[in-house]
Amino acid sequence: MKTILSSKTMDIPDNVNMIVKAKLIEAEGPRGKLYRDFKHLNLDFQLIKDESGKRKLKVKACFGSRKISAAIRTALSHVENLITGVTKGYRTKMRFVYAHFPINASITNGNKGIEIRNFLGEKKLSQVRKVDMLEGVSILRSEKVKDELVLDGNDIELVSHSKCHVKNKDIRKFFDGIYVSEKGTITMEENRGEEEEEGKEKKKKEEEEEEVKFKIHARYLARELGRDPNFYEIFRKMHVKKADGQFVDNKSQMIAIRPRGGTCDNCFSAS
Repeated sequence: MKTILSSKTMDIPDNVNMIVKAKLIEAEGPRGKLYRDFKHLNLDFQLIKDESGKRKLKVKACFGSRKISAAIRTALSHVENLITGVTKGYRTKMRFVYAHFPINASITNGNKGIEIRNFLGEKKLSQVRKVDMLEGVSILRSEKVKDELVLDGNDIELVSHSKCHVKNKDIRKFFDGIYVSEKGTITMEENRGEEEEEGKEKKKKEEEEEEVKFKIHARYLARELGRDPNFYEIFRKMHVKKADGQFVDNKSQMIAIRPRGGTCDNCFSAS
């Protein structure tokens, strides 16, 4: 049974310029250009605009079988990968895994290749494993994590094929090797780093504010007692309710009852 007309549409971001020529699709974005050829599919590609003027890509098939109708969604997924590649980029992280002999790797050819040494204790120069990345893919050693490789690129297929080349070994016999630990986009990693920095700054600011509060309470207590208060007296002042004389939470009570020094000479209770 054939369907008279099957079609699907997808939105095109404002920062992506897309050109459809026959069945060759070109996507251009902030990170560069990518191409995809769909001449092997019996589908029609068309750039349209909706009522609000937003650009869309429409893929349709006339009098197609179930197999051809299913290919519409596949084609749109490939186009989505093109858009993600030219806007965010793809990043794959790989980790060295070894039981005894540590794997040594050096980046060569301007971040376009890698040389793997001492794999399973191999010492001969002829046993150095050289792997060249595919076009548009770069490889780096991670500065934050030990024994980690980072592969970056715009084309998801080239990045994936490059990581498969790095895994050049027989996993049925050896567990040592270089395995994929994480997959994502370059923009996502950058945003994560910015969020971590913001979190550290926020935590530092909160600690500074808490230190200022601690000094203020210490100053008031010194005036009331006529002497310098100890840590637990200040802690009680900050964490005990004035209404009923109880601690604000169980954690504060545990800190007060069990000081870090291990002795209870300076302990105090809420009673």
